[in-house]
Amino acid sequence: MATRILTVGALADKMYDARERKRALDAQLKVVDEEIKELEEAIFVAMDAQGTTKAEGKKAGLSISPRLIANVVDWDALWPWVSKTKSFYMIQKRVNDTSYREHRELGKKVPGVQDFTKRALSVRSL
Repeated sequence: MATRILTVGALADKMYDARERKRALDAQLKVVDEEIKELEEAIFVAMDAQGTTKAEGKKAGLSISPRLIANVVDWDALWPWVSKTKSFYMIQKRVNDTSYREHRELGKKVPGVQDFTKRALSVRSL
């Protein structure tokens, strides 16, 4: 059986159809995510009211696991400390793409960073 080679136009239409199916699923996912968020809030309230950190149903068990995370409230206070103590490992290693592009558009070279062009496909309805 011969494989039919699709034209770019036919591929564009297939891409559009797939994207529209994904959008419909994303809308459904958004509803479920909101339901999960509301349930999580209700569970925290109920477990706090009952003074427990564990619970079980017929299908699932729940437990509250506290996890300490950083919430920076004053970057101007944090940066000098990071620099003074050489604690740069405290900061996540990622460059802001938008800021990098702005530097490059101004003709500035950023040490230790090289350009990488990621190709993206834009799909629009006709």
